[in-house]
Amino acid sequence: MSNRETVASGGCFCDGSDTRRAFLYLYPNESAVDGDVSEDGRVVNAIEGAMDVFVSNDCLDYYEIVKYTGGPMNLSYEEGSDEIDTAHNFGDKFSSWLDSSSDNMFPDYRGLHYGVSDGFDHAGGPSVNWYSNNGYNFDPTEVGHTAFKEALWMMLGTKSDNSDLIRSFSIQEPLHGFISSKLSEQNGLTTDDGFHGDHQLGKVYEWGGSGEYGATSPMATLWADDTDDQAYDGQCTSDQSWQGKYDQLMTDCTLQAMRDTANAEF
Repeated sequence: MSNRETVASGGCFCDGSDTRRAFLYLYPNESAVDGDVSEDGRVVNAIEGAMDVFVSNDCLDYYEIVKYTGGPMNLSYEEGSDEIDTAHNFGDKFSSWLDSSSDNMFPDYRGLHYGVSDGFDHAGGPSVNWYSNNGYNFDPTEVGHTAFKEALWMMLGTKSDNSDLIRSFSIQEPLHGFISSKLSEQNGLTTDDGFHGDHQLGKVYEWGGSGEYGATSPMATLWADDTDDQAYDGQCTSDQSWQGKYDQLMTDCTLQAMRDTANAEF
């Protein structure tokens, strides 16, 4: 297929069915985000950095980040009542485009298909029920149906002026696709086996910790507003209040969840 370009990769592709490989596909919606999803772009760099950590910590054997070069997609979508609503409007258009266009890599290429737009400053993806309701008869939170084995999609907005937020979101959303929430809950890393439970793999870093004081790790991004939020539950947590900062350092629980899922999938 000529409409794709590998913009980053790492680890050993290696022969063998047990090689733990993760593939991510980036789809720019506007020309303004083309640089973000190109080699050395901030979205690519953020994901590449996280994947390198997974490889170096024996969570993965190989990863590849691929840019869709048949675009930009130029999908038009309405501004919602807030950023989350706008993100969902884009998600509706993106999912329809993935299903209807013959000029893309979905669903033939297993992995995480990531739509990127500069029209909102949030990130997200479909609900668990979206897949079954749209003819994909599986639960993406279960081993056997994560982005290691299926074609899943997520969306990212780059409107924010906060580059740390964009980098953290760039990491968080794909991990929802690759990590089995149900397996993380079964292994005691979290207390919630749904997509939202993945946020419990993150934390707010405290004084003397490995991350920046008062900053969220990627999986806790925007899930640490108060002590009832997901960042304050699960095996990896702290009592530190969020100071409005974002760190791209991942917790041990995030590494373990990726390792557990990849080992189970392969």
